[in-house]
Amino acid sequence: METQITIDLVLIARSFTALLWGVLWALALQHSRLGRFLARERTWIAVVIGVGVDLLLGIGALWWQIWLVVALSSIGIIARSLLNEHREVEPALNRYKAKWALEDCIDRVGDVVRCLEHSLESEDAERLASISQALTAAHAAGERVNWARYESGKAR
Repeated sequence: METQITIDLVLIARSFTALLWGVLWALALQHSRLGRFLARERTWIAVVIGVGVDLLLGIGALWWQIWLVVALSSIGIIARSLLNEHREVEPALNRYKAKWALEDCIDRVGDVVRCLEHSLESEDAERLASISQALTAAHAAGERVNWARYESGKAR
């Protein structure tokens, strides 16, 4: 009885090429100006390019071989993402919590402004002066919160 082992060199070549492609694509996205722009601002283009090359590598392959190509080529991008997350000073969830808190603050400042505007409709002069000052402060706070929420991140 003799056992034969067959080696699929095409599958090995596809797998190695997919792994190499994924690492090179991740390095390009990480270290080139255009790559950083694509990764940050036009993510869909980076994904289309990555998946397109994966499909080209899988021409004529079986379905499971195409999935293998996609899995191997994604290792570089996954490693890039994990390294970038590890380098971040503040976890992404904390940034979202801050944004949600700012959005809540915007809503509350809006409620204060509406209540103060409604109170201004009365006739008492001294009360009107203090309400007017409070309304001015509430508007200023609302503008700062809006700036923090929508404008501060644009400089990055």
